[in-house]
Amino acid sequence: HLYRRRLPLLFEACSHSKHTSQPAYQDFCKNNPWLEDYALFMAIKDAHGGGELSTWEGEIRRREPSALERCRRELHSAVEAYKFIQYQFATQWQALKAYANRQGVYIIGDMPIYVSADSADVWANPHLFRLDEHLNPTWVAGCPPDGFSPDGQWWGNPLYDWPAHKKDGFKWWRERMAHSLGMYDVVRIDHFRGFDQYFAIPSEASSAREGCWEDGPGMALFDAMGDILSPKEDGIPCVIAEDLGLMTPTVEALVKASGFPGMRVLQFGFDSRDGASPDNQHLPHNYPPHSVAYTGTHDNQTLVSWYHTITATERQAVYDYMGGGYPLDTPPISRLIATVMKSRAEMCIIPLQDWLALDDSARMNTPATLGGNWSWRVTKGALTQDLAQEIWQMTKAFERCPKAEKGE
Repeated sequence: HLYRRRLPLLFEACSHSKHTSQPAYQDFCKNNPWLEDYALFMAIKDAHGGGELSTWEGEIRRREPSALERCRRELHSAVEAYKFIQYQFATQWQALKAYANRQGVYIIGDMPIYVSADSADVWANPHLFRLDEHLNPTWVAGCPPDGFSPDGQWWGNPLYDWPAHKKDGFKWWRERMAHSLGMYDVVRIDHFRGFDQYFAIPSEASSAREGCWEDGPGMALFDAMGDILSPKEDGIPCVIAEDLGLMTPTVEALVKASGFPGMRVLQFGFDSRDGASPDNQHLPHNYPPHSVAYTGTHDNQTLVSWYHTITATERQAVYDYMGGGYPLDTPPISRLIATVMKSRAEMCIIPLQDWLALDDSARMNTPATLGGNWSWRVTKGALTQDLAQEIWQMTKAFERCPKAEKGE
């Protein structure tokens, strides 16, 4: 609804703007080589009623020069509008990021390992993906069957042609990472294990059960990006490796070789389906120093709803781990947060929904579902002085911020 109402207004703003003559806009276009393909892709997509890339005329899908020239000429206004929107967003985003950085706040951005088949990335770089002559994926991404998903997961993203990436020095990945690190201070790479081994499913398969494991690029990719992946001056890493899920010795070796911190999630520490034990890597006493600890991520339930929906056995395990002394039917939110905060993990991230002790009505995302996600917004009245004091006191108590020791 918001997309449909706001986009026409942005197009109208572009038609009245004199941005094309501004040096800042010209520099933006020059410094973002992806922009031209993206804007043309979006304009063509609009001209096809939002239709996917696979439904476009063959000469446009194949990027035949005469077809592209015709599209640029006929869709000039729309192409310019999409470039204008990206410019305005980038300008406003960088102002926001600069303000946050001045307050001592770093912004962490999320990078999915894969891209959509219906994207400018695939259209402009088909040789880097495993596609047929019509640009349809021949192999797609997913996960094998496990205790959580009997048939596995079918994500549908086209898989990379890693030899093609390696042949040109991983140029596309270098540009993608450099751009992301320009937008964010730290980048969390999702499904990091896919760089070691990834699950490949034939596009004509009936389910993920027919997939198989294949080798990823390994350290060759990160060696190629070494010059743009240096930690910040204060030691904060520029990349977080999302190393959740099935961990094999080779995945663990890749995370270690990369030097990136992995992730630990408190909620996973009490999951009896994984055979919960004191050795569970997601229990706070097992967190390695070089890691990032969460009570839960954007894909998890909030702590309140998680506690109310886990099994009685798991709830008892939480009770015992917290040292007891509270009503068993009451989620010990502050204790759970404190347990993560006092772990050895060098970084600690607590979702605001957990600080506010909200239930799943405030959940950010439910994986493998469409609609209703990423819509929660905090209200101004929820950010009270009492909450600020609670966060400050816990931050100070567990030395999570050097400035907190000085009372700043």
